[in-house]
Parts: sequence; C-alpha cells; structure tokens
Amino acid sequence: MKRVHYRLGARYNDGFLLINNNRINDYAVTMGFGFPVGANKIFNTFNVSVEAGQTGTTQNNLIK
Repeated sequence: MKRVHYRLGARYNDGFLLINNNRINDYAVTMGFGFPVGANKIFNTFNVSVEAGQTGTTQNNLIK
C-alpha cells in the first residue's frame, strides 16, 4: 500500500453558457488511486478515478 498513489481534486467552472439570463455553472470533487502492477518501470500503474458533482440550475425552469 505504500506504493499506491492517492489523488484528490476539485473543480469549479462559472460557466460560459448563458440561458434565460442564467449562467450554467458546474462543480465536482474527484478522487483517484494509482495501483502498481507488473515489473515494468515505465508503464506500471493501473489508475482508477471517481468524480461526483453537478451542472446546471433550477432557476427559470432550467434543469440541474
């Protein structure tokens, strides 16, 4: 487990879309792991990641 790479991140986008005078923004948090595999020194990682977030708004009958 000492060789596993842990990753954590977040993102926020204030949106480039403008619909019904509302900016469509999105945000998310991410988490990932890099597991060592095999004996190859160059390509030896199996990466797994998960992202959870949301996009949109419910103002002015829009969809979130």
